[in-house]
Amino acid sequence: MGKWLVIFWITLWTSGCSSGAPFDHSHTHYAKVLQQINKGGLVDYAALKTSPQELNAYLDQVSAVSKSDFEKWNKAEQIAFLVNLYNASVLKTVAENYPIADIRKFGNGKKGAGEVQTTRLFKKKIPLDSISLMLRSDYPEPRIHFALVPASLGGPALRTEPYTADKLDSQLADQARRFMSSPAKNRIDLQQHVIYLSSIFKWYPADFEKGSGSLLRYVAQFYPPPVQEELRKTAFDIRYTEYNWALNDAKAFQSK
Repeated sequence: MGKWLVIFWITLWTSGCSSGAPFDHSHTHYAKVLQQINKGGLVDYAALKTSPQELNAYLDQVSAVSKSDFEKWNKAEQIAFLVNLYNASVLKTVAENYPIADIRKFGNGKKGAGEVQTTRLFKKKIPLDSISLMLRSDYPEPRIHFALVPASLGGPALRTEPYTADKLDSQLADQARRFMSSPAKNRIDLQQHVIYLSSIFKWYPADFEKGSGSLLRYVAQFYPPPVQEELRKTAFDIRYTEYNWALNDAKAFQSK
């Protein structure tokens, strides 16, 4: 009887080890990173380059997640996981190559920066662009574009907290409001009937038009009711603002 009891406990222990600990959906390691290096939406890459341990621990934790486990999660958990992975991977790539001034440095002429940068997902090395493609194709959520931070001033600002399933909708709504309220990226001239939109809307128009029917209908929701009414009843010319590729580097602004 003693022999079989020992075999039972060994089998049980081995099974528990192979399954691994449940993934931390509060993204604790990444939360610590953001608290340390996020300076009002800009990033202290110099500090991250000096102390990358917490970020590396998070990316190791993420890369250990299997596809089968990922598919068991709800949609909000999956989106938060992928967005955090994308943003954390960008932070790692930039910090390892810091100092740089322009994220287009990672391109090689034939491929863009997102095709050259890599990360690990489901224990495999993949191009970073694969994460954004996965998000865009598998989840009908255009606000994802306001959450993915490609380390450029023209893109969305980095949040001071990770995306989590329980707060995802409010976090995405807040990101959208912040992005749309930046006059350098988006603004409207009611007198001339011209609306200026970020180049992100030019690059991914279909993502925003799927649920709304047009870009104007989509962006109208971010303006006060009188402006919404004007956008509905008047023809507006859409023009796109110049995208700022400069690095979202906190040190660069502190030195000015």
